[in-house]
Amino acid sequence: MNLQKALQLAQKAHRHQKDKGGIDYFFHPITVALMCKDPQAQIVALLHDVLEDSDITVQDLKHAGFSDSILDALSCLTRCDESYEEYIQKIKSDPLAKMVKLADLTHNMDISRIEQVKTSDLKRLEKYQQAYQMLIEDELGLESMIHFYGTVDLNATDDFYLNHCQATLYKDQGACHIYQLTDSSFIGFCTHLPVVTEHKSPIVTFVVKDVTKVHRKFQSYDSNLMDVTINPTFNIEHFFVKDPNGYTCEFQRFLDML
Repeated sequence: MNLQKALQLAQKAHRHQKDKGGIDYFFHPITVALMCKDPQAQIVALLHDVLEDSDITVQDLKHAGFSDSILDALSCLTRCDESYEEYIQKIKSDPLAKMVKLADLTHNMDISRIEQVKTSDLKRLEKYQQAYQMLIEDELGLESMIHFYGTVDLNATDDFYLNHCQATLYKDQGACHIYQLTDSSFIGFCTHLPVVTEHKSPIVTFVVKDVTKVHRKFQSYDSNLMDVTINPTFNIEHFFVKDPNGYTCEFQRFLDML
């Protein structure tokens, strides 16, 4: 009953609203709700923007019969006058709100819905990626910040980083794999995140002792592999290779390295 009531309220609250792709905004809370398996989370997902984007109040929802746990989660998901970082930290304090926000961010990071992606869209995507990372870093048990990237094929990504790049699998969180590159360097890939390859620089640089030897190994992996070149400005020899997701990785050696 509450699910049907939430659906009706969300439809009323978002009537005439459009998302950044020009689609009826109502489809967003529906999509987020479908991503959630928990019945309470589905209700929260349907209502997660109504307090912020309509004249519906917490009191209205209380009179409609929604539980305190749902109201608490919705209050956490409603951004007031705090900074975005404070807002995400507030969400982390409520498991139900956190569950819904992860689904919300996942849908918001799907920029394929936008016909012409602008710089502002990529900046917003980066903000969402950082928020997603903040929400999951505690359960990952990480002591330092790790850059996470999207992938559609974790098996191929595993093969590239574990077998070709000689990284080690630091954590396997199902939909997220974190690779340890050095003692203090990590990189993560998640199927929840979109693949965005418009990075101006490599996402990771490997410093190796023998660039030519490493380059030779990658020739069977990439038939269009570019040659090793010398950069006199930085006194290095290096080459670039695309990982299975299309991200650029760099392998380099300092020319004065013994």
